[in-house]
Amino acid sequence: MLCLFQIVSLHPTPHAPFSRLGLPLRPAVNDIVVLSERHALYGDAADGPLVTGIAGWVVADDHSDDLPIRVEVHTRGEWWYAVGALRVVARAGVIVTRETAIKGVPVVRGPDWKWENQDGGPGCSGFITRSKGDWCDCTWTHGELDNAYRVRRTGRSG
Repeated sequence: MLCLFQIVSLHPTPHAPFSRLGLPLRPAVNDIVVLSERHALYGDAADGPLVTGIAGWVVADDHSDDLPIRVEVHTRGEWWYAVGALRVVARAGVIVTRETAIKGVPVVRGPDWKWENQDGGPGCSGFITRSKGDWCDCTWTHGELDNAYRVRRTGRSG
């Protein structure tokens, strides 16, 4: 499988510390998040733009006790969430796999890109709009509007 595209960092920042299990203690700016399995415990989470099957990315953390994490969801807006309402699924810079190819994830071309300037050129970003199996659709902010691409299978090299 080729590395055709990877998750993009929209606002570069250092990452949050990790637990002993390798999971982030709290989402960091630019982390890709989905609603956690426990999101129903946090009443305000149900009113936000994140819904099952759609990912967003963390744009701010005010480190307060209430709703410290601001998440942007492509075409759906922003919302403040409690830390426990979110689950990190990827970090900027990782290669898109079947597990991280979630609607709403921001992407750029990866090192194995072979479709010239369909994406608008190096550094231009887009968003995953649909994912099914080894394929996902991506809408680019520049270049051709929408195309389907194969994603990397987890655990496979090259």
